Amino acid sequence: PFRFLVRVMPRPPQGDTYRSARSSPARNGQRYVQKAGVILQIVLSFDDPTLSWLCSQLLQQRREVAERALKGTLADEETEDTNDEETQGAEDGTELVEPDTPPILPRQLARKSVRVVDVQDRITRDLRSSVALRDKAIHGPVPEDMLPSISFECPMLYAPEDQGWLSVRVVRIGHSKRSVVDYCTRDLSAKAGVKYIAASGSLIFEKDEREKTIDIEVLGNKNWDSTLEFEVILLEEGLVNCHLTGFGKVCRVKVVDKDIFPTNRFSESVSKRKFEECGHGHLLLEYCVMNLRNEDVRRGMLKTFLTDMLQNFVFIMELFLELYLIDQTLCTDCDPEGAGRKLAIICILRLVPLPLIHYLEYRKSYWKIGGASRMTIQSNLLRKYLSYDEQSLLEVNESRLILALTRDSNDLVALGFGSISKIVSAMIRGSFILFYQLIIPFAMPRAAGEDASPEAMSVVVLQRLLPACLYPLAIFSFLAVRDGSTRAAIREEHTAQNSMIEQARLTVANFPVIQDYRKRGVAVDQFIKKIEEYNLMAADKTAVCCNTTRYTWWCTQLVNIIYIAVGGVQVASGDLQLGSFLNNLRAFNALGQIWASIYGHVLDMVSVLESLETIVTY
Repeated sequence: PFRFLVRVMPRPPQGDTYRSARSSPARNGQRYVQKAGVILQIVLSFDDPTLSWLCSQLLQQRREVAERALKGTLADEETEDTNDEETQGAEDGTELVEPDTPPILPRQLARKSVRVVDVQDRITRDLRSSVALRDKAIHGPVPEDMLPSISFECPMLYAPEDQGWLSVRVVRIGHSKRSVVDYCTRDLSAKAGVKYIAASGSLIFEKDEREKTIDIEVLGNKNWDSTLEFEVILLEEGLVNCHLTGFGKVCRVKVVDKDIFPTNRFSESVSKRKFEECGHGHLLLEYCVMNLRNEDVRRGMLKTFLTDMLQNFVFIMELFLELYLIDQTLCTDCDPEGAGRKLAIICILRLVPLPLIHYLEYRKSYWKIGGASRMTIQSNLLRKYLSYDEQSLLEVNESRLILALTRDSNDLVALGFGSISKIVSAMIRGSFILFYQLIIPFAMPRAAGEDASPEAMSVVVLQRLLPACLYPLAIFSFLAVRDGSTRAAIREEHTAQNSMIEQARLTVANFPVIQDYRKRGVAVDQFIKKIEEYNLMAADKTAVCCNTTRYTWWCTQLVNIIYIAVGGVQVASGDLQLGSFLNNLRAFNALGQIWASIYGHVLDMVSVLESLETIVTY
């Protein structure tokens, strides 16, 4: 320690004192010994933080000396020695000739840098020895059974998704005997096989080895995810000649995803917040595609589709049973002896599917379609917010973020993504009805009337299919005309609601100022004004949507009225059976309800476009 302290101590100031010290080396060495003894006593009384700071300062000083040496500053010391020799020669009266100083060659500079590095290594070793002597002087000799500690170098790491490989360093502190520790990875929000490759094994620290590395492969993909996490754990089981620290045995790894929500298809437009370029409808479709990549959602959608198919099949069966009941069982010229058996079969067929449909509707609530979809949006919105930098946090509107976490995410899942399955189910039911209307005249000729000629059959088929073809043409033409006013009313209602909630947030946040300046009445009046604006916009939106949705109701009623007039005349003249007339009337009502539901679901999807834009923004 004495040699080390003497070596790292600064040299005395240049000048007369320095020359006098050189002229009496004994006295100079005695002063250094006294000074070093005092410093050694002070250093040995330091606590760990103070000693660490002192060591860092000493090493920093030696590094600065080494850097000056590499830059050629050591040549100045040679110049000082030369000047001393010239001064001594002038005192003797002899003339000194200035020698030619050759330039420092790169090879000489390289050798000098190697010597400086060796000096740094030697200083580091001496410093470690000094710390060991200090610990021994204060705490006594180190027990032989004291185990070294092993921990992660950093408790949290960030890995970009496209990085490929991640290196997690593990360090050992203590004596240099052989140590062994096992490790493994554990899923959190990031799942093994999806965001990274699971890893496990053993780390073996040989003698004098202080650091090991765990390499983990990070998987990249084009799917959007927020910042997901997994853990690397040092296991307590299987430890050999070491122990684990309390907080250093777990390392959390955050995988940073740079993909755009919902997909990267419109990444440029979304990044610039130009949603009109990509189209809100296309953006909603991309969200639905992204959401279907979730395994729970995909499985739940498949179950829902099969349940809807069963209900559609039961509906077509009920149509057929009603027709069969009137035209084949209860007709005046039907066999009365077989009526009881036919009625029993009809009752059993209508009763059997009911418990199964009830059970499936009950289980539909636990198929995780809405819950998993909302979880994806809400959790990732919060993860993104917690990962924002200072500049991004200043640009976040807190009230709109809260609405995105609550209202917008729920509307997007229920009215946006949820409408997809309902539209598909309604279209399949409509296709079933069209197929039923097409084959019934040929499967049951009695339903087509007494005249079964090809011309009469063509008229019957056209009469049964014409309303089904007119419905979509009339409804979607009207929807295209009303699209602009409907979306404007929905947007104004959303804007008014956002403004009202923002006013409430500002009032709560500035309550001390409002209280000090006695502005409670002003704050209440401002909030009431926002409420009135929202109520007005909500009423306008409800009125517009009412007029839009009532159009399908008018279409259905007009079709029924026209068919009652035409079909009633055919029934009265005997050209059409009563069962077929009633069956057609119910089929037309069902088609009107189907297209009305499709129309309503399309309006719901239009209403969530503003919510989707808010979620994409955050």
